[in-house]
Amino acid sequence: MYSSFSRQLSISAAVLVLFLLPLLHAGSSFDNEVSAFSAGITDEVTIGKDFPISTAAADMNLYSPEDFLKRVVVSDNQDLGLALYDDPAFRERILLYYQGITGSREVADAVLRNSFKNRIPFTLAFSLMWAESRFDPRAINRNSVTIDRGLFQLNSASFPEMSTTEFYDIETNAATGLAYLRYCLDMGETDIIALAMYNAGQYRVNSQGAPLMTLEHISNILNFRKQLERDFDRFISQEGKIRTDKASGKNLIPAAVSNSKPRKIGL
Repeated sequence: MYSSFSRQLSISAAVLVLFLLPLLHAGSSFDNEVSAFSAGITDEVTIGKDFPISTAAADMNLYSPEDFLKRVVVSDNQDLGLALYDDPAFRERILLYYQGITGSREVADAVLRNSFKNRIPFTLAFSLMWAESRFDPRAINRNSVTIDRGLFQLNSASFPEMSTTEFYDIETNAATGLAYLRYCLDMGETDIIALAMYNAGQYRVNSQGAPLMTLEHISNILNFRKQLERDFDRFISQEGKIRTDKASGKNLIPAAVSNSKPRKIGL
């Protein structure tokens, strides 16, 4: 009998193929798009079809060398965004960055706080939210017998105790959606399996595997996340370069001292 582990392995392999095929097929066009992020240009570039984002490098004048006097030690298995957000001196900068991504300070703040609470990498949380709702708190998707609502498209059958108002409430939707994602991460043990469970349901993934639509959905999330990670890394290292501590072998990541005037990043 086909084991749960075998199904999960098959899902991971299928998503990997879907993730890599666009890269091989698109060729130079994909490379050019990624290079736009890596080069730190000030022009607006596009993630996917309908998500414009200005690169963080456009905000170079936000920083001065004095902003990078402090350093945070990050281990290999620790998420960079979570580590920096844990430092109050850098928290506002992280918020400003994701405010630019989402176009809403309220949305960015709610997702950052609840991601941090559940130890979910910010790039994963924001990429999932982009794929689910394009950062729209009023997003709605009517299925045959159920309804998905809000930032993280919470399903009415999965969360029957929630009222319509709660589904559309930014804080409640973010808190519930990210707590559920944390559960899926704990159950699935990998990001790919967790995203499959989030989209198709834990029982279906374990018993039947994930449908093609779910695999394509995960591929979109992973593609978005890859580019978002590159842009965020450039945002962090623009003035203070990432260095390696020779004694510990750990990365030394610059953490800004909030003493310069911030301006909005993004849309």
